[in-house]
Amino acid sequence: SNRHYVGDLLNKPRHQALPALQSLLMKALGDKQDVAFSGGATVMKIIGG
Repeated sequence: SNRHYVGDLLNKPRHQALPALQSLLMKALGDKQDVAFSGGATVMKIIGG
């Protein structure tokens, strides 16, 4: 999993920071998908494990 740092976005103008934040969040979600949507992990989440 990659690390994502949002602090760098604080110094950017709003019109640059918002698209960059959206991109960063999409990458972060993508990093988690392999774990979150694997069969065993999904079953455990469904049953509350």
